Amino acid sequence: MKKVPVIVIALLCVGLSARAGLLAVEPDDYPDETTITNIVPGITFTITGDDNVPFPSVIHATVDVDGFGFAPTGSQVFGHSNVPFFNDGRRLRMDFAAPVAGVSIDFSGSLTAHIGRLDIYNEAGVLLDTYLTQPRASGRVG
Repeated sequence: MKKVPVIVIALLCVGLSARAGLLAVEPDDYPDETTITNIVPGITFTITGDDNVPFPSVIHATVDVDGFGFAPTGSQVFGHSNVPFFNDGRRLRMDFAAPVAGVSIDFSGSLTAHIGRLDIYNEAGVLLDTYLTQPRASGRVG
């Protein structure tokens, strides 16, 4: 089974949906502090540093209540080990078991303006493309 890694760097990564309506992963659909590593068949969620290498298994991708009030689709966001945000040192990585036609991610700014980043790699780990959002102000969704 080929895995297609995708890295998302976002302060608040609040939702993921594959194009054509095939799949949607919404943090508000899961209880607070749920580990989401293998919660969706065909997608593995892990946490990496800026080198795209998954952290040890003690740092998990989780669903977390957004106590800051920036979650645009509800009250929860994706996080890491119950920390409700990402930064350059902590990124959400999604490995897809099969190729996908596209990915859509809801991203929101936090206490200050932030830029969302989506890096797309092929199965050999070669960076294919990067998408950067415009700066998002506090609570602004993009």
